[in-house]
Amino acid sequence: MRQTPPRPAWSDMSTEIRQTARALLSGYGADGVTLRAIARELGITAPALYRYYRSHSDLLEHLRRDICTELAAELTAHIAAAGEENGLDQFFAALRGFRAWSLKHPQEFALVFASRRTDVAGSATPLDEATEPFGRVFITSVWQVLSVHHVIVPPDERVPHALRPDVAAFRAALLELLASTTEEGLDDTKLTMGIAYLMVQYWTRIFGHVTLEVFGNVPMPTADPDAWFDAMLTDIAHELGLADGV
Repeated sequence: MRQTPPRPAWSDMSTEIRQTARALLSGYGADGVTLRAIARELGITAPALYRYYRSHSDLLEHLRRDICTELAAELTAHIAAAGEENGLDQFFAALRGFRAWSLKHPQEFALVFASRRTDVAGSATPLDEATEPFGRVFITSVWQVLSVHHVIVPPDERVPHALRPDVAAFRAALLELLASTTEEGLDDTKLTMGIAYLMVQYWTRIFGHVTLEVFGNVPMPTADPDAWFDAMLTDIAHELGLADGV
């Protein structure tokens, strides 16, 4: 009698499902990551996938987490390769690494950054970068810049009154994260409301630049996109009073 091959262990099959979903994402985008397509690739029925993931949204959320972890590892490698300990070089290495990864993985970028996120229970949640692995890399590298250099930052009074509650909440989340990741004592006076506000503005600026490149919507096509991105980093360094560090 022909024996039925043993079913893979739960963890192995769960990983195989996500690997298949990732391949479909890379080849066809998020719309191609359907339960039916995954089941077809694995040679199983679509309902069998519910033994491992509660829903399609649950599967996509786990896939998104895998991608965020991968991105964090890649950014960490870029920081390590920078070699310098002045903070700014490492921070800019992380930014260049983020851009390089995004251009190489446009479908993954779209899933993580251009899709409405739902948690595993299916309710809408904001993308809170302070809790993401790649977010921690950015935040700790920014903190290294602030710890090593004297930077030009806007006074707290520059924060628009209507935004102060939101900026204060963001600052509190940053302080909590840094307190859990900083080995030496945390001097919270360095992370002012003005700095927290500036961090949001710079992230919006950098993210916007990369997003336009990924989706091919740059307002001024250039023969040297790398130089354009580096020019923005140079501008940021100048605005922080760190032109000599570029």
